[in-house]
Amino acid sequence: MDYKVLPKIGLISLLFLFLSIFTLRFDPEVRDLEDGVYRNLLTSIVEDGDLNIINQMSPDRGVIVSKTYNYPNLHDHGVAALWIPIYLYTKGITAYSGSDGYFISDNYRVAMVLSNLFYALALIILIYKFVPILFNRKVNPIELISILFGTSIYWYSFVHPSSTDLVSGIFPFIYFIQLHRCTSTPRRLEFFLFGLSLTFGVILKVSLLFYVFLPIYFLIKFRSNLKESIIKFLPSLIFGVFIILVPYVINEYLETGVLMYTYSQIVANYYLLYETVLAPAGYLVVNPIYILAFLGLYLAIRKSKSIEEKGLLTLFILAPVLKVLVESFTYAGNAEYGARHLLTDVFVLLLLFPAFYTKGIKKVLVYIISALCVLQSLFMSFVYMRDISGKFEWGIFYEKDFSAISDQLPKYRYFLSNVLNGLKGDDIGDLILFYPLMLLCSYALYKLAKADLLRSRILLYFIAFFTSSYLVISIFNISSNSKNVASLQSKNFYDDKVITNGSLMYGLNDNIGNILMHNRYSKLRGDQKYIEITEKALNEYSDKAIDEIVVDPIGLKKKIKERDFDFIDF
Repeated sequence: MDYKVLPKIGLISLLFLFLSIFTLRFDPEVRDLEDGVYRNLLTSIVEDGDLNIINQMSPDRGVIVSKTYNYPNLHDHGVAALWIPIYLYTKGITAYSGSDGYFISDNYRVAMVLSNLFYALALIILIYKFVPILFNRKVNPIELISILFGTSIYWYSFVHPSSTDLVSGIFPFIYFIQLHRCTSTPRRLEFFLFGLSLTFGVILKVSLLFYVFLPIYFLIKFRSNLKESIIKFLPSLIFGVFIILVPYVINEYLETGVLMYTYSQIVANYYLLYETVLAPAGYLVVNPIYILAFLGLYLAIRKSKSIEEKGLLTLFILAPVLKVLVESFTYAGNAEYGARHLLTDVFVLLLLFPAFYTKGIKKVLVYIISALCVLQSLFMSFVYMRDISGKFEWGIFYEKDFSAISDQLPKYRYFLSNVLNGLKGDDIGDLILFYPLMLLCSYALYKLAKADLLRSRILLYFIAFFTSSYLVISIFNISSNSKNVASLQSKNFYDDKVITNGSLMYGLNDNIGNILMHNRYSKLRGDQKYIEITEKALNEYSDKAIDEIVVDPIGLKKKIKERDFDFIDF
């Protein structure tokens, strides 16, 4: 190791420490996204050695179990393989320290924040390094700020760090690198690694499912010797897919008792493209920077000369487009700030950012529009923080409600006082226990920043890390799941749990919550047509779902029949 780099790593670690204090202290009571399911997932692995989070869920949320006595978790569990080292370190710190201070007593929140922060910084580094790769020039501060603050990257990095969307944002960068390696110097190993990374993305976040079309690029690139290429490389690609897919299917079966992909539990009852994209809290209203991608698409198509370039561009753009279209059939929320689900597609925004295709006065115009988009994004985040633990209401045009600005000032004083107390040293001794971990994270970030991404072995090491990590987690889950269920049964834990057998009940909270949310929005805007549509959808879904209840010790079937959904947070 070159000891001259130690000061640089030290500076990165100090930045990591400062950002950790800010993020942990800004709003200590922030509501976890997805009801804290990801934190519960990691806690279950560290404490119980399985993926069954039923005993980590709050009593009002953990009402339903599958026929395998697991909580039928709707959300992907792949993030566990990426976050687990920091959670294990945190468990060690907890065992070592006798402190009851904030950073130790709520230790797994600290682990979640540090995990999210590490991958957020990795994503920012990738954005910075990929501009020269894609456009043969360095990114300037205006462009970087536009992307960081025009999207919701900054929000889910430092304000509300409890989502896996940011983590998933690094994978399209990985896909691009692997596509380059597979086509520039074709080797079986590269196709195997591409299969691993593509499939792991699918179990990490459903948003990455829409990138499974990328292998079509090989048909374009190798069209002159297609048969030989398929015979030579396809088995390696498929082998990589199955290395991840097989344990995933087993884990899902242990959880639900059936063979299914978790998000297939979400049902489509209506079409909400306008609401998802252009409503008062729609993607393009909260983060209008994405509108510039349409201009960038036109410019990118003009620049692309070969069929290979056009094909690759099309396949990457297809992912977010298909995702938004599918979401418009199922997603009734925009309940959190910004286009959270589009954080997965930051690479595509980078690919289509028009500033990289323009010069002179046109570039200046793009910068001006970007600045306006950033101001709108910041304004919406400012308003949203009025009730950070609440939700956007679709029926309100926040830009017309400037009283929200004055309403926010007391709460901002509260937030900033938390940060200042943290910087003054409140409980800082406990956080210093995490500093060796921050040094290791800083070293990894430094290596990423210095790497030649198209040639470096750093990607090989990362793929090996998440593959082995996921396989180990799966082995523990397979060996511990039934034992832990038996232990909970011996303690009468399941006496008040509703046992279900079917996807409608597995997805009850999310599906009913979505329908109720859309019904509320329809009433806000006085849309009688959609009030009737959502009420009909609610009745049809509820009547079918109750048939999947097997054991009902708390009278849940009666509640659903009476349309009493107080147990659902929406």
